[in-house]
Amino acid sequence: MLINASHFPRVWLHLIDSTQSTEEGFDLYLELLERGESFVLLNAEGLDFSAYPQSKDEMQYVAQWRKTHRALLRQRVLAAIFIEPDAALRDAAREFAVGYSKFWGYPMLIVASETEALLTADRLLSAQQ
Repeated sequence: MLINASHFPRVWLHLIDSTQSTEEGFDLYLELLERGESFVLLNAEGLDFSAYPQSKDEMQYVAQWRKTHRALLRQRVLAAIFIEPDAALRDAAREFAVGYSKFWGYPMLIVASETEALLTADRLLSAQQ
């Protein structure tokens, strides 16, 4: 996982081809949560999560990390917005989004373009002010 917070509160999340270890990525994620400001996660890699294989140890680490920081996640992360240009893949991912939202504690939104993602992020962020 690679987190790019250079446009905070718009935080780009890269799951594929990351140069950060799982622990490094989640350390940075925690730093963002501890800023005390709301933010939105954005991902433009599409919805093929099979392209991001995780070991059993990584899955356990992520589950424990999420459990430990659940309250902060709910308070600070307004949504994770995934960009998927393919309409069929967007529709197929709707059910997955429900489980994702339950696991992480914040909504998973699926949009068709970066423009739509940024507009959605801005709408969510402005509603927080």
